Amino acid sequence: MTRTCLTPLFSVLVLLATASYAAAQSDTPRTYLTAGGGMTFGSEAGGIAAAGITVAPAPHLQIIGEFGRMSNVMPKTTSDQINTAAENFTEGGTVPFSFTAAMPSTYGLGSVRVTGSQHNNLAPFVDGGFGFAMVSTHLTADQNGSDVSGQLITASDLTQDQTKPMMSIGGGLSILTSKRSAVDIGYHYVRIFTDNQAISTNGVSAGVRVGF
Repeated sequence: MTRTCLTPLFSVLVLLATASYAAAQSDTPRTYLTAGGGMTFGSEAGGIAAAGITVAPAPHLQIIGEFGRMSNVMPKTTSDQINTAAENFTEGGTVPFSFTAAMPSTYGLGSVRVTGSQHNNLAPFVDGGFGFAMVSTHLTADQNGSDVSGQLITASDLTQDQTKPMMSIGGGLSILTSKRSAVDIGYHYVRIFTDNQAISTNGVSAGVRVGF
């Protein structure tokens, strides 16, 4: 990851550490470890796995540092591109041909979340954040027993692996399960500013937050 990528992420970590120190002066736990998962849609369907740390410097404010992976953020237009190129490898359906393709993304994200008032252990929230995502292209293709992955990648005009800025905005519901834990369920719109064509996807996820 380049220095440009590291600078904002380092700033987020410093902010988290500062807020965590301030929260330590209170009896109420305001630092949490988080982990969760879900699924993406709108692009090709895929899974989400993420973990991070959340600091609550004020009752209705949370600062979140998250690292995760989306298993496939391939836009439908890119998928159609590959399917069209693949037709040329079948030679009119006379030659056996098969392929698999995915665009996984590993990301780091810093977000600010605002929570609403709690009623019956339920509290709504909205959040937004910025970070960086590394998007990779994984494609394998077989034509009558021969590996033609490189040829299909070239024919499909696929971009190389790249690390680009990303943004996320969404909301959801926090379910308080104890004084030190909660379950967060939410929806997020994510956009990765890749070259040529930005990637947009939607995610639905659930996660556990445990305070310490």
